[in-house]
Amino acid sequence: MRTAAVNRERWSVGTRNGVVPLAGLLLATPTLVAGCGDATSVATGWLQATIRGPEGSGSAETAYEGTGFFGVSPDPGSGVSVAFQLFSRGIDSSQGQSFSLLRSGSGRPGVGRYQLAPLKWNDGRQQGFTAYYGRHVADRAQYFTTLSGEVVVTTSSAHRVSGTFQFTGVQYCNAAPTDTPDNWCGDPNTIVPGAPQVQVSGSFTAIPAPTVDCPTRPGVSFDNGG
Repeated sequence: MRTAAVNRERWSVGTRNGVVPLAGLLLATPTLVAGCGDATSVATGWLQATIRGPEGSGSAETAYEGTGFFGVSPDPGSGVSVAFQLFSRGIDSSQGQSFSLLRSGSGRPGVGRYQLAPLKWNDGRQQGFTAYYGRHVADRAQYFTTLSGEVVVTTSSAHRVSGTFQFTGVQYCNAAPTDTPDNWCGDPNTIVPGAPQVQVSGSFTAIPAPTVDCPTRPGVSFDNGG
């Protein structure tokens, strides 16, 4: 499926405090997972979720089904594993949606329960365990970051990572292919008071990613994946 991203040299989106070029919306965390759009692997790598809200938007409960891949990013300088990412892109009726679970500052998580929250900076590096959700609504690309939540890892090996998750997501981006006054995108690790929220819960079984680079979190795109 196609995932044509916006030309980051030409497009920008407004924020509540001004304008942020789309190039600045990508995290400095290394690129982790690959094969994001490979829907043929959903039989062995998958993620399913239910999304509710935002409140007052008239949005009904939405069921999501997508691929499931994971990878670990090495630090180019030391070769030490510094980040783990599980990435999913929607298939069939879930096309145009995507998920990412990102653990920055650590490698693949072992079996256990982990709190989800916005990433924090420590000695110039982002650290923590967080989640992102992206979707298209009409001509809008909407992206949500974690306000709070948890992921429970039930299986963890070099060949498979399985578990469940639930989190409250808060919107940090509302973008369109043309620059309009209601376009805005902010830092995904800075919670915007009063921004729309969604409730997300789901489960996954992810397999090691192929070798084609994918973003560390859902990138701003105006192609619905069709």
